[in-house]
Amino acid sequence: MKNVKRYTKVIGLFSLLLAMFIFTMFQGSFVSWFLFYAVCPFVLYSLALSFHSFHVYTVERKITKKEYSVGSAVDVYITVTRKSRFPLLYLLVEEQIEGTSLRPPQSLLFVGFTKTLTWHYTLEHVPRGEHVFQGIRLHTGDVLGLFHKEQMFKTEDTILVFPAYHELSYREFNRLWSGEQGFSQRARSRQSVISGVREYQAGDQLSWINWKATAKVNKLMTKEFDEQRKETFYIILDQSYTDSFEEMVSFVASFVHAALKRGIQIGWIDSMQNVYLPTSKGERHKREIFYDLARIQPSLNQSLPRDIRMGMHQAKLIVMTTQLTFEKLEHIYAYRNNQAVTCFVVKEQVKDEDYIVQEVALKQGVQVQFVISQTGGASKNDA
Repeated sequence: MKNVKRYTKVIGLFSLLLAMFIFTMFQGSFVSWFLFYAVCPFVLYSLALSFHSFHVYTVERKITKKEYSVGSAVDVYITVTRKSRFPLLYLLVEEQIEGTSLRPPQSLLFVGFTKTLTWHYTLEHVPRGEHVFQGIRLHTGDVLGLFHKEQMFKTEDTILVFPAYHELSYREFNRLWSGEQGFSQRARSRQSVISGVREYQAGDQLSWINWKATAKVNKLMTKEFDEQRKETFYIILDQSYTDSFEEMVSFVASFVHAALKRGIQIGWIDSMQNVYLPTSKGERHKREIFYDLARIQPSLNQSLPRDIRMGMHQAKLIVMTTQLTFEKLEHIYAYRNNQAVTCFVVKEQVKDEDYIVQEVALKQGVQVQFVISQTGGASKNDA
């Protein structure tokens, strides 16, 4: 169909040009010849453009990095190379980005006889997620607006934007980890066995400082206890869509970072993407969890998984959500298998009905903690 329209326009232009020439020959005046020569270049250019092909073009994209953090700027370089110097009035270059809230950038380039064109643009404040650059679309046309050339060039690149996280002090983390009553005496009694030393962090008690190790390395070193290394837990993320979803992801990233930094082993369950990571620790395990946190997206249908894998009898279970309802509590009750279950609820404001659900959950042996979402992080509500 496109070829039929193109050939129809070509025949029409030839007919127009021939008609103008015949009229000018019979008229023979200066004005007639002037108009003929004035219109002739535009008609001839339109005819030539109709046979011009984008197949002699090559398009390349270069992205400085493949991994970023939330809010970073992404620099992208586009290079368009032509094998011929066919003059083009303009070239509209348009990015094709899939599955993202990013607005596809585009630019109007004035080409002329140039064979190599470059375009640099910057994506500011890139949101969390996996952003796929599918290809680059080129557009051009003639002055008369009769012919429009368009070609899609497949050049795929992917960048991954990791969630934002902030450092949790030792005291903050212990309050979250040990519940509303803080770091309990029972937990302190378990800290009788020293398993190693680490660098001092804000919130560490003065009695934890290892002065002998501090003197050796000339910086404050803190004792690390055996209980910290034996603790294990699994995290389940509620992926239902709410306004506080991004704040929850940021809080989870901060919590995971703090736990792994303290030698606690973490397991990860993502039912939507069928990701199951057994309990482990270290930077490699952190990267695997952060990779899933970067790709995870809220769902209007999916909430908490109905079933989770077994084999977690000795691990604590932590459920992260932005809204706790009685329906979700039924799912959480099913997770209990002789193991402690804690639910963190990340939201902007705690309402009276939230405390009612919390009270019901506590009676069933599920600890509920509210985390008030804030700009740049989250804080625990000791209600």
